[in-house]
Order: sequence, then C-alpha cells, then structure tokens
Amino acid sequence: MSLKADFVLEIQNEIEAINVNAQAELEGKQREIERWQKGWEDKGPLLPREEEQYMIEAQQKQYEAAQFEQNLQMQVAQETETYMIALYVKLQNYSTSFCEEQGIDMLLSFAMGGNVIYMNPNFEVTTQFLNHCNKEYNSTFEGSDEDAEADS
Repeated sequence: MSLKADFVLEIQNEIEAINVNAQAELEGKQREIERWQKGWEDKGPLLPREEEQYMIEAQQKQYEAAQFEQNLQMQVAQETETYMIALYVKLQNYSTSFCEEQGIDMLLSFAMGGNVIYMNPNFEVTTQFLNHCNKEYNSTFEGSDEDAEADS
C-alpha cells in the first residue's frame, strides 16, 4: 500500500524546482565564464600586458563565481527552510484537527530507531491520518475555486 500526503508531495516538488532552478542558474554562470574565456582564447597569443589583464580578470571572475554560488546556496537553503516550516505548520494543524475529530489524546511519529519500539496495531491510524490530511489540504483548493466562481 502506498501512503502519500498530497501537501508533502507538493512541497517536495517545490523544493525540487528550487534546486533545478538553482542548478540552471549555476550552469548559466558557468556558460558566461566559458564565453569570457573563449573571448580571450580567440585573441590568440597574448602580449605581456594582455596576459596581465587576463590574469586580473580571471581572478575576478573566479571570485564572482564563488560568491554567486555561495549566495545561490544560501538562497536555496532559505527557500527550502521556508517550505519545510510550512510543511511542519500544516502537519501540526492537520494533526490537531485529526486528533480532535477522532478523540485521540496523543499522536506519535514513528521512525525506525526512534523512541517507539512497539505499538499495539489497534493504535495504528496512519492511513486515516493521511486521508484526513489530504481531505483538509485538498478542501483548501475546492473552497478557493468556489470563491473564485462566486466573485465572477
């Protein structure tokens, strides 16, 4: 049986898109540097003064590329963190509404090697919880469509 929470899949897709975009930006910066390099190569043998200028520019390009990559990594980390916070907030909200609806006093998270070593299968509510999450998550879109139609 495949268990999935739609909101988790959406956030995973958003984070993947952030990483793909960042990779594309890095590749674009690399192509820019390669074009710069090709421009110098097309000049043929360099005079000493030109070679000095080339070395200065090369160091500057290398520094700019390193700064660009570092800034991009920080941006990706910040955007990813924003999505992860949103994930945890949604998970907390869905957990609260699920427990209130089901009369559950405590909902535990399980991971191999975690603190829960055994649990009576009668307490297993993962499928019901994921169904609840998907219902809550997808209902936010259904209400948005109805609101948009009402505004028309």
